[in-house]
Amino acid sequence: MGVNQTTPQWLLSTALFLGTTGCGLILGERSQNLSLTANPAGVEVSIKGRTQPAPATIMLTKGRHDRSPFVMRGRKPGYYDACQIVEFDTNGFLIALDAIPVALGLAIDAMAGTWPGSFPERVHLDLRPRPSGYVDMLPDDRSILNAKESSLVDFCNPSPELQEWMDLRSRYSTKAAKVIVASGEISRQYRILGRVDVDARGVNQIAWSYWRIGGFSSFNITTTQHKENPIVMNELLTYQALKKYGDLVDAIINVHYETQPSLDVFAGGIAVHFETATAPASSPPTSTSGSSEERLLQLRKLREQNLISPEEYEEKRKRILDAL
Repeated sequence: MGVNQTTPQWLLSTALFLGTTGCGLILGERSQNLSLTANPAGVEVSIKGRTQPAPATIMLTKGRHDRSPFVMRGRKPGYYDACQIVEFDTNGFLIALDAIPVALGLAIDAMAGTWPGSFPERVHLDLRPRPSGYVDMLPDDRSILNAKESSLVDFCNPSPELQEWMDLRSRYSTKAAKVIVASGEISRQYRILGRVDVDARGVNQIAWSYWRIGGFSSFNITTTQHKENPIVMNELLTYQALKKYGDLVDAIINVHYETQPSLDVFAGGIAVHFETATAPASSPPTSTSGSSEERLLQLRKLREQNLISPEEYEEKRKRILDAL
């Protein structure tokens, strides 16, 4: 009889204890170890401002500020930087238990630094060899985190398209800064390499929201518009030309832009390589008429290949003839 009277009290006490104590505090810990490895040997890894050689074991705490995602970055001379975004994985089951019957358990876990969940147990970084003359294009830690949060772009695990773009910029960053991008002709003698075209997707969205409180209601319409500017399009043109023609590209001429109603932007131009005249010492200097003849021939070649419109051909042809 006494057992039957005390058993409900024991169950009630246990339920009260579990309901008012955080599951993370009962089942979890305030910290955990993370195993870090890297390839090749000799990689220095930076974690939250601290740098240490790999392999290593680091201790991570689960306090409110410590649970924020952070970047683990590996460096070694002669290699591209490698990184990994380390995120805290919340345990949804324990969160649900903590919220029964009230969320007092969650508050206790938050204050105690035992929030239900864990970091990954192991992180591995593979560094790629970086050729001489190439530069590292991996952004800083803050930019990496912002890109992942705002646009879901992961620089640490890039898509094939993003990897190709980063490799192009790594290879041609110095060269790209010297490429001339002009909306018209240039005065220097050049050889045509070919046409270059790029496009950038624009944003033109209309979103609406509706709310109702009591007898009052309303709806809002929000318009979002964005298109790439000529500076961005010129950069895209430059790297597209370098991708197709390599170090031969010295300039992109006759560049034009076109914006669609959807705000998609298209840009195109002609990639050229500068000619260097190396006439013998005994040869007379090139005459103005000879230079003009060469320009006329180049202009006619552009028209025959449909690289310029008939109107552009006539305008430039008249300009050359007027200069005679």
